[in-house]
Amino acid sequence: MQEGKLIRISDYDELSEIFGTFFIEKVDKLSKLEQRPIEVKQGRIPNNPIVFNAEDLCNALKLIKSKKCFGHDGIPLKMAKDFATIYPDITLELINQAARRGMPNEWRTARVLPLHKNGDKLDVSNYRPISNLPSFSTIYEKMVLKKLNEETINLEGLSQHGFRSHHSTATACLELQSVIAEAIDAGNFAIVYSIDMSAAFDLLRQDILLDELHNRGDLSEGILFIITDFLYKRQFITEVSGKQSKERRLDVGCVQGSTLGPKLFTVYCGGIQQVIKPDHYVSYADDSYVVIIDKDLDHGLERVKQMSRSHIHELERLGMKVNAKKSEVVNFGKKSHTAIDVQIGEDIIKSKQTIKVLGVLFDDRLTWENHIRHTIAKCGSKLSVLLKIRRKFMFEDFQKLITSQYFSQLYYCSEVWLIPTLKANLKKLVNTAHYKALRISLYDFKKKIPRHELTKRCKRASPSEWGKYAQASFVIKCLQHNAPNHLAVKIRETLFATRREPEIGKFFNNSKGKIGRQSIQNRLKFMDSFKEPWLGKEIPDNSRRRMLKRAFFDYLTRN
Repeated sequence: MQEGKLIRISDYDELSEIFGTFFIEKVDKLSKLEQRPIEVKQGRIPNNPIVFNAEDLCNALKLIKSKKCFGHDGIPLKMAKDFATIYPDITLELINQAARRGMPNEWRTARVLPLHKNGDKLDVSNYRPISNLPSFSTIYEKMVLKKLNEETINLEGLSQHGFRSHHSTATACLELQSVIAEAIDAGNFAIVYSIDMSAAFDLLRQDILLDELHNRGDLSEGILFIITDFLYKRQFITEVSGKQSKERRLDVGCVQGSTLGPKLFTVYCGGIQQVIKPDHYVSYADDSYVVIIDKDLDHGLERVKQMSRSHIHELERLGMKVNAKKSEVVNFGKKSHTAIDVQIGEDIIKSKQTIKVLGVLFDDRLTWENHIRHTIAKCGSKLSVLLKIRRKFMFEDFQKLITSQYFSQLYYCSEVWLIPTLKANLKKLVNTAHYKALRISLYDFKKKIPRHELTKRCKRASPSEWGKYAQASFVIKCLQHNAPNHLAVKIRETLFATRREPEIGKFFNNSKGKIGRQSIQNRLKFMDSFKEPWLGKEIPDNSRRRMLKRAFFDYLTRN
């Protein structure tokens, strides 16, 4: 852009340099650093380095997909995986050498490809950097990640649902939903605010991260060396149509596209909850939701004001940039429509009736009407396209297509909102959207096929049956893995209470309020088909298979 006019550049060498300059200047501008940060120093060679064995390599290779993408070294990931499988001894020696003395310099350079997000394709600001790392570096990181998970389990916080085993966006939404429902059922207000961070992963300060690891954790000498070495002298080159820019140094941010980057980010932000001390805190990667529960609305607002101030101060200490325009606040409670104002940084945020939590719209009375209507509208836009291409596919192939493109969106986080207390008109909307897709799948519109026949011929559960399966499957997973911790404890407390009162049954509803029935203790009332065996401490596999068979949902192959 020059003097308000758009300049078109067709030379790919020049384009790669422009993109590289833009990506680095964008981070510098957001980080507001007067000077470039001090470069991370390479760690001292450890006396007791991490040593990997053949089992570690085998487990890592199972988790790596055979992709054709390649990094700065030009070696496709599929080729590196095949080499490591055929020559494990050579690969192990290379990996252990990196763990002992540091990674080769070739592993420190990322190959960045600009990916168009939206808007004008001629505007450089409408592109995001997508990184490809050297293939053997990816294998190395996969092996390190397991060791890192074992040593940093207490550093990322129990409220973090991102990048953790047996956690997901659904578990984060369920935890938040349960806390809000319990508060409303007790006659309290639950004020929830979210803070949006701009380019959070790109602003991670490597020097602060290393200080946090040294101060907060009792990490082994070997793992500290690996992390320090991983952050040392990171670089990237930008590539456009095969033409590469010069190398640029990456002083801030976790390495985009890396395996260790997300884990390091969760550790980096893991201490925020201890600093602000809210009544409840739920986070997923860089998205965080703070809950303040109080009987008096004015007192609750004062607490929110103080807590948000501490929250902003801690984020600024970590080098994060808060985007107040995308921050939200909602007042859940009997007087939920009462407008409230919350100060986020220097901006005043006015409360809304809905808040978007990881793709799910929470309204201030937890009716889920806004979410269901919004989701059905998005899914409905795909029906005409699916109808046009139906004849191009065999029935089985189209079932896979419609599952991935339609039902995955329709039933996203269904454990949260597809509940037995859902209003009848909303259940009707979900049923209509569900069976419209099944009629397209069969491509038979001449006669009216009963819904139970559609269900049988398409081998797909009804919305009601899918809701039961999703709920029961979620309970089983929580009990099996004791994760997420908050929900697993609530479920075990509930089951323990019912054993002392056997006449209540295993799934019950002892709530007096409609909203409170959505809490984790009260929502398990409807699985009357499943009795004692599958609710024990050790859940037999045959009981799980029986559940799956009952639902006869084609998600069977995915679970």
